[in-house]
Amino acid sequence: MTPRIIDQELEGAELGIAVVAARFNSYMTDQMLEMP
Repeated sequence: MTPRIIDQELEGAELGIAVVAARFNSYMTDQMLEMP
């Protein structure tokens, strides 16, 4: 495997983590707003 392919995989993993984190943050925000 060339280093460029490894870099692409790392970027993809980081992007996936960022998407999950963003969804988690928005979910937690919604839960807090719904609290009385």
